[in-house]
Amino acid sequence: MRSFDFKAVATRADNGTNVFEGTVAAICVSSDDRCRSVPIPEALRTRLELGGQVDGNVSRDAQ
Repeated sequence: MRSFDFKAVATRADNGTNVFEGTVAAICVSSDDRCRSVPIPEALRTRLELGGQVDGNVSRDAQ
């Protein structure tokens, strides 16, 4: 198994100030070790399928 990090940085286009910075650690699993999956919680699945819209309203995160 191997792993690596992604560094994510966002800056404002108008003045270059930092908006956020973060690191996401990815873990690679070989196909031989992929023996089961984890279900996506229904609330998360709904948000993903609706693209951030819930009950017809766009969430603050999706604006």
